[in-house]
Amino acid sequence: MRKLIHVKAKHIRAGKPGIFGECAIALAAKDAGFPFPRVYSDELTFDHKELIRYTTDLPRSARRFVKRFDKRKANCKPFRFFVDVDAEAVIL
Repeated sequence: MRKLIHVKAKHIRAGKPGIFGECAIALAAKDAGFPFPRVYSDELTFDHKELIRYTTDLPRSARRFVKRFDKRKANCKPFRFFVDVDAEAVIL
């Protein structure tokens, strides 16, 4: 299943560079229904309600955003991307 994550200006403003659970993409993923999201340089990890951990690769656009966000948050703009996840993993 493909799931859209829309990183909005509010996520960029509230996000904290270098903090995997509070960066802009993690905040957007939480709004998209991912429980307890964490973003690393190349992947999104989240926990299902039954404490099963899921990991999915970030697309290139999101990986570039992570690098820019961690270096200089002010240079980041809103964007959207899709991730592939198990249909059972995401709470809608």
